[in-house]
Amino acid sequence: MKSTRLTMILIAAMALQGCAYLGDRASDAGDMADLGVTLSLKPSFAVYGCAFGLAGLGYGNIDGKALGLFGGRVGFQSLNTKVWAAGPVGAEDFQVGDQAPVRKCTGAVCIVRQTPEGKVKSTSCCHYLHLGFVGLAGNLHYKEIADFFGGFFGADIAKDDSVTTYASTWKHEEDTDLEKLLYDGVASP
Repeated sequence: MKSTRLTMILIAAMALQGCAYLGDRASDAGDMADLGVTLSLKPSFAVYGCAFGLAGLGYGNIDGKALGLFGGRVGFQSLNTKVWAAGPVGAEDFQVGDQAPVRKCTGAVCIVRQTPEGKVKSTSCCHYLHLGFVGLAGNLHYKEIADFFGGFFGADIAKDDSVTTYASTWKHEEDTDLEKLLYDGVASP
């Protein structure tokens, strides 16, 4: 009886969060992994894998399409991936669909050293096998996994939830209004 009450309270609490909360959780779930088939019109090659973003081995250059779950979206979309790794050093540059290109440094060396300009530290574990015109991809994004589970407790690690996005926009506009008041209203004669 107590477990039924607790379940009903939890369901009610989640329902009160509204559609934005559930939409954010669904979006976070889609961001946790990439899984699908890679296709290219021109021959491409990729044999690449990593171990928890700490070390990797291989090379890949795919300019084609992805069919499956990629970049938080399900379907058929463009994919441009250039990856390489040799033990504790590596790089992953990729773009999925119409999303902005992402440049990452990977490996243990990247973790302990300053990130090169224009790159971010990888929080993913990527795997590509593409020979000729077809291949497979399977990637785990650890930061997004933490963001998904943290979201149930109000944490937004990836700063991609609608409330966080709205709040940062609102705060920025408020700061701009405050600056106008301080400099135009008070400082002006």
